[in-house]
Amino acid sequence: MKRGGETNDYVNKMVPGVRVEKVVGFAPKRTFYAPRYDKPTPEEKARPDYRATLFWAPRIQTDATGKATVSFYTSDAKTSLHMVLDGATVSGRPGHAEATMKVE
Repeated sequence: MKRGGETNDYVNKMVPGVRVEKVVGFAPKRTFYAPRYDKPTPEEKARPDYRATLFWAPRIQTDATGKATVSFYTSDAKTSLHMVLDGATVSGRPGHAEATMKVE
């Protein structure tokens, strides 16, 4: 339905039998930010990188043997990283793996 005037004005109007809610915790799809260290900016050189989530890729595809390769930059913290991989096959079968990697 098209309406003139202010956009999203329909959200503020009460309609009998319709309940409009903003769901807490839901966020629309967006690109995961990851710094590019191959060409660091002066700002990135000055601040250490202590991000908790280092890599997020919702669409990794495996090859015919079921393998895929990913790479990412680690945090500047000397710590152990807990990596979690969750996925599904084309037929819908779930997959899960966890690993730990030490950053020195």
